[in-house]
Amino acid sequence: MAVRTLLFVAGASPQIITETVWALVRDGVSGGEVFVLTTTRGRESIMQQLLRRGGKWSQLRSEYPGARRFGFTPKSIEVLKGADGRELDDVRSGADNVAAADQIARRVAALTRDGSPALHASIAGGRKTMGYLLAAAMMLYGRAEDRLSHVLVHPAELEGTDFFFPPNTRSNARLRYRGPAKKPVRVQAAAIKIELAELPFPRLRAVGDVRERTSVSFSNLVMQLQGEIDVLTAARVSVQPSESLVICGAQGVHLSPVRAAIYALLAEQRRDGCRQADCNGCPSCFVSKQHVEGAFREQLSAWMRKQESSGVNAVQWTVKNFLPEVPKINVALRRCLKGGSEPYEIKMWGPKGNRHHGLTLRPEAIAVSWE
Repeated sequence: MAVRTLLFVAGASPQIITETVWALVRDGVSGGEVFVLTTTRGRESIMQQLLRRGGKWSQLRSEYPGARRFGFTPKSIEVLKGADGRELDDVRSGADNVAAADQIARRVAALTRDGSPALHASIAGGRKTMGYLLAAAMMLYGRAEDRLSHVLVHPAELEGTDFFFPPNTRSNARLRYRGPAKKPVRVQAAAIKIELAELPFPRLRAVGDVRERTSVSFSNLVMQLQGEIDVLTAARVSVQPSESLVICGAQGVHLSPVRAAIYALLAEQRRDGCRQADCNGCPSCFVSKQHVEGAFREQLSAWMRKQESSGVNAVQWTVKNFLPEVPKINVALRRCLKGGSEPYEIKMWGPKGNRHHGLTLRPEAIAVSWE
């Protein structure tokens, strides 16, 4: 299995790192770099329990050679910082959460750049808010190949003990671990199981181009994307050709006079067409080459003459003039609406050589005012 970058949020129990790496080695992952976001207390626990000489990380690498392909050193640890730049010993206040959210989001954004190895993020460690923030950042920046997981250890008695990974043994010996208050916990070796529960999550990077918004705070980015989602899910359009304006939801998009008129005519075609809410293209709602060179051209020419514009020649204007305008209109919509432009874009329907063009908005969501 291909190399994966690992990202953890961790608190005072660094076992989630060795447990996850053990499970990935078992699943055949070929290794990768390990990164941990934690507090000063978490860093101390990781250094004392995992990365000290003879620590659990060294033991894991010794018992399971596949773990040696994962790069994990003190430099892999990134301590969360407060708004004042000081390292946090815990994430306790609202201000701490805001600062941690920005730092977690920046790290996920950096690890999911185009061309980077697939990212495997674990929400098993740290405070619940840290796990949520990591999951939210994965929703914002995650690619199709990226994964989010939680680690589950069986039997449940091992939770809270000094268990770090299953021993590399075929015997069914009865093993002894130290539990809370140093109370011994005994389990059979064969009963120990580690499961990586993959957590499905929506990839919102397809909604808005978040790759270019890494300087925006986590909370502001969420607000921006929510606005774009609102436009996407509540798509309504009002076309005002006299103002060269297309209002998509609450966002105005200014076009050239001829493009605004083209969009208005296509909007009317859809509004007055088959009246089916889910029409993705039909002769009633989309315009053909013959329609463009006939009634469509006449309507457009009359409007442009009324506006005293020379944008359309009533004699020469043909589908060859129409076709280049379609992508230009769509580009203008994307520029203004970002990921929320899709419902408003002009679509194509029909086989090559007999393309029809039109809108797929619901008829009742379309308003056109020529005055």
